[in-house]
Amino acid sequence: PWSKELIERYEHRWNWRRMSSNKKIPWSVKLIEKYEDRWDWKGEGLGKNGSGVPFHQIRIDLGRKNLLKGMSTVGIGE
Repeated sequence: PWSKELIERYEHRWNWRRMSSNKKIPWSVKLIEKYEDRWDWKGEGLGKNGSGVPFHQIRIDLGRKNLLKGMSTVGIGE
């Protein structure tokens, strides 16, 4: 069975595009965030895997978080 530990153990071997469409992965915001640069956000990936997880909203939230982190790094908004 899929688990966070299994995914982490073989993280350099996975076909992340195919993983993105897997409904049986124990999806969580932390898991998505940890590998956000590896997921297939388009095509048949996260947006269409049918798991019921609101991937589109999670991606928007991650984008905001990264933007704010970048702004604070360069001293904007202080």
